[in-house]
Amino acid sequence: SFKTGKDFEMFKFKGIENSPKYSEIAGDTIPFYTGKKITLEIPYYNRTEVTASVTAPAGYLIPQEWFELVDILKLHGIEVTRLETDQKFSVEKLKFRNVNFAETPYEGRFRVGFEYDTLTDTLLVSKGTFYIDVQQRSIGLILHLLEPDAPDSFVKWGFLNSIFEYKEYFEFYSMEPIAEKMAKDDVELYKEFTKRLNEDEKFKNSPRARLNFFYERSNYYDEKYMMYPILRVVKEIE
Repeated sequence: SFKTGKDFEMFKFKGIENSPKYSEIAGDTIPFYTGKKITLEIPYYNRTEVTASVTAPAGYLIPQEWFELVDILKLHGIEVTRLETDQKFSVEKLKFRNVNFAETPYEGRFRVGFEYDTLTDTLLVSKGTFYIDVQQRSIGLILHLLEPDAPDSFVKWGFLNSIFEYKEYFEFYSMEPIAEKMAKDDVELYKEFTKRLNEDEKFKNSPRARLNFFYERSNYYDEKYMMYPILRVVKEIE
């Protein structure tokens, strides 16, 4: 993505003169055009600066349950294949944080902003998963749709908003004994917990936040929460 740079050239703009006029209906002075031709010297900002860029991965892996995204990719002429067997890949996974949604819809969708962390992993990817090799003429479009930072990515346009929803919750009575056992069994975890209590007053005074600290580190936590389901392929492993 880009932004307008600070450099400019002067440009002769041929326009129409306007004359301010008070409007009783509007209750303010508004411009009205006289029809007279004028030429204005204006600054023309014709330089751009890169604000976000990415190095293309070898490809992308899309789980079968996200077939609706694949249908859109195909409509754009992007070539998509499916894994015929389980295959091992070195991948980059993205975990979102600081997620914020637009207050009002735009073009029928709620756009979303976020930050994310990148995690490297080696995974055995199941047969039937969709694979998009970036070595095709539509590489630019592929990146704009699948890279979260792209201004018109699927995720920014709200096509994946369900990943930002909690699917599972806990009840206080069920989580408290689990948290107590975790605190007793894991000394380092308990140190991290007490450190948070001492440094974060809001956390200290919130029973749900305190129990949620252990819930997020338990076997019951939804590992797909805030995780981008599309994997960036570093390389295929034989």
